[in-house]
Amino acid sequence: MRKSFAFLLALTLLLTLPLAAPARAAITPRYPDRAQQVCDSAAVLSPDTVADVRTLNERLDDADADVTVYLVTVDFLDGADAAAYAAGLFDAWHLHDDDLLLLLAAGEDAWAVLPGADVPLSAAALNRLLYAEFEGPFLEQRYDEAICALMPALCAELSKTADEPVSTAGLFHQSEEPAESSVTDPLSDWAERFAAAYADPVPAEHRAEVAYDDDNSGVSLGKVVLTVLLLMVIFGNRRKRYYHGRRGCGCMPFSSLLAALGIWKLWDRRG
Repeated sequence: MRKSFAFLLALTLLLTLPLAAPARAAITPRYPDRAQQVCDSAAVLSPDTVADVRTLNERLDDADADVTVYLVTVDFLDGADAAAYAAGLFDAWHLHDDDLLLLLAAGEDAWAVLPGADVPLSAAALNRLLYAEFEGPFLEQRYDEAICALMPALCAELSKTADEPVSTAGLFHQSEEPAESSVTDPLSDWAERFAAAYADPVPAEHRAEVAYDDDNSGVSLGKVVLTVLLLMVIFGNRRKRYYHGRRGCGCMPFSSLLAALGIWKLWDRRG
């Protein structure tokens, strides 16, 4: 009896497993309906960012970059991983080899980028852009900021193979005017710093007034400095003892006499 029950159970499993497997394989994720280049199903992007992505595609087309960027946001991936969902969406929307799909799953903190075969971007370049510009704000659920950081960098990378540079000026919260380069000519920069270091600290409009005051008072920085030096000669020599033979001579050295005479002539107002 037990053998008959075990045989019937095994037979039932063998008959039902082939039927269950196709049913499981037939389950596919739900994809949003194809819209234009941007489909914000998760409603995490601002209208300005959506419009900027579309404008960017127009500029890429004008520059013959041969790339169209598709941006899709969803809440969940219906059990698939991000890469598989992006591949299924790429096929479901019948995208082409020159299309690039960027998928954001806001409810699962997951994303994927799938470039067509003709998109001139390597996997290494894409990963570098994603981790440098996109990952941080995305994981902090600042999705709009993540897109605004990624798109200019992505555009700069695509511009390397385009017929002409593609500008993102005025898009993604950037200024209308391109930023001035911070790289300066090292020779001109050195010349400016050299001139500033050795420039006269007295403004030109005050130089005549300063010279006039010096002439009236008879006092100037040069006189003060020279006086200090001459006094150092005098008092420095007085501390020394000079010997002629066995007896010391207490006379003031000749250099001290000259220094004293120099001070007298320097401060003689009659001259």
